[in-house]
Amino acid sequence: CRGRGIIVRVPLLYGEDCIQLDESPALEMMKVLLPAAAAGTTIKKKKIDNWALRFPTSCEDVAKALKLMIDRALIDKHFDGTYHVSSPHGIT
Repeated sequence: CRGRGIIVRVPLLYGEDCIQLDESPALEMMKVLLPAAAAGTTIKKKKIDNWALRFPTSCEDVAKALKLMIDRALIDKHFDGTYHVSSPHGIT
């Protein structure tokens, strides 16, 4: 007998309530874009690409998707598989 299972994949996850920029890979990028914190500090040029398309996805949006999937799984005994949950808004 094969068991039911659902795999949910999220490409880049972020939260709205982060305090530190290093709490999320999506916010970690901001360190590169923000000016140096201390006055008189030398700002070094940093190289970043503008071709890789990323889809940062909110934790709240993933929670809503999971809720919908759980509700569906309760009524559809054949609901299983791998699902990709991401924002429709791509950024470079």
